[in-house]
Amino acid sequence: MNDPALDPSQLAEQLEILRRKVETLEAQNVRRAARSSGLKKGLLAAALVLVVSNVAWGQLKTFVAGSPALASDINGNFTQLKTWLEQKVGTSGSADVTVTGLFSTPTASVSGPVYRGASVPATGDLGLYSEVGANWVRFVTNSGDFHFFTDGSAGNGFAGTTDAFAVLANGNAVVRGDLVVNGNATSGAWLAQTSKSPADGNALSAGGTPNSGWAAAQCASGQFVCGLAFTHPTGQNLLYDESFAIRCCSL
Repeated sequence: MNDPALDPSQLAEQLEILRRKVETLEAQNVRRAARSSGLKKGLLAAALVLVVSNVAWGQLKTFVAGSPALASDINGNFTQLKTWLEQKVGTSGSADVTVTGLFSTPTASVSGPVYRGASVPATGDLGLYSEVGANWVRFVTNSGDFHFFTDGSAGNGFAGTTDAFAVLANGNAVVRGDLVVNGNATSGAWLAQTSKSPADGNALSAGGTPNSGWAAAQCASGQFVCGLAFTHPTGQNLLYDESFAIRCCSL
């Protein structure tokens, strides 16, 4: 600027260049301040509505042009994002997915078993459910027995808190009410825990020696029960082509 070789016109040109540079820098500073203020206001508003695992996005550090980005702020952002992600899907680096909150989905397609975990509430034995080809269902339990309640909740079933139906580990089925069979019932033995009605007779005691233990097993003291005893030479009780006798328990 003090170069004696410059004439007044050249000095004026240099001054104009410097003036324009100063105006440009001042304008940039004004826009930067306005942009920084607007960005901060926008992030503050977003932090009020965006929530991940009940934690606002406002915990993340934000950066604007011309401001220094500290390594600690960047690392802190990654740490916070990692925490939120692990709350949703489980430990980082693991192939398993763990949901610590409520899992809600309209439909789910599962190729493997669905099993009970320690965190499942209000279930004594949820067990394992498996379905193949939509034609059979398998349950595996820890205790071995399955109990079914008529209202779908453990505690209020048939006759108070008694289950309406149970499948035991040995394959036996227990029905608390009446058993209605619309089709044919074949194979196996039928066992009655109470005295038979006169119409039932001894037809339910299939197998073994006919009528063996019938009076003792089916007639309690003070009861008088009569029924038809269908006798088969081989020890099987059938309802056709066989002789029969009317048997009554003693009073």
